[in-house]
Amino acid sequence: MPIASIILIIAGLIYLVKPEIHKEGIGKKPTVTQKLLSPKQYIIYMRVLGIISIVLALAIASILRR
Repeated sequence: MPIASIILIIAGLIYLVKPEIHKEGIGKKPTVTQKLLSPKQYIIYMRVLGIISIVLALAIASILRR
């Protein structure tokens, strides 16, 4: 499995387990998505990004395996 796929899977798992990671650690200023979405919608948004990241990683791994 390529390194890029592993990194995407790890990032996706982090987003699934701890979707509020950007609210706490990276910056104090709220991002555009934090301003536009309610807290519940933001958690759903981050989890969906995690799922998309994992699916993309698996797709990349399967394409490169051929």
